[in-house]
Amino acid sequence: MNDNQLTSATTTTTTSNNTTDKTTYKQNITQLKLTSSSSASSYTTNKELEQSFNNQQSIMNTTQFLRQRVTEHLIEFLNWFVLSQVSYVIKEETIEMSVIELTCLTYSI
Repeated sequence: MNDNQLTSATTTTTTSNNTTDKTTYKQNITQLKLTSSSSASSYTTNKELEQSFNNQQSIMNTTQFLRQRVTEHLIEFLNWFVLSQVSYVIKEETIEMSVIELTCLTYSI
C-alpha cells in the first residue's frame, strides 16, 4: 500500500464522517424545528383552552345573573298581579255592598 492509497482512504472516511455529521445535524435541526412547532402548537392549544374556559365561565355567570333577575321580576309581577286581583275583588265587594245598601235604603224610604 502506498501513501496515495492511504491518503485516499483517510479522505474518504473523513468525507463520509462529515456527511454523516451533516446528515445527523440536519436531522437534529429538523427534529428541533418539529419539537418547537409542536410546543408552539401545544402552547396555542393551551391558550385556546384557557380562553374557552374563561368564555364558558363568563356565560355561566351571565346565565346565573339573568336567571336571578328574571326570578326577581317574576316575583314582582306576581305580587303586583295578586295585589291587583285582591284590590279588584275588594272594589267589587264594595260596589256590591253599596248597591245592597242603596237598595235597602230605597226600600226603607
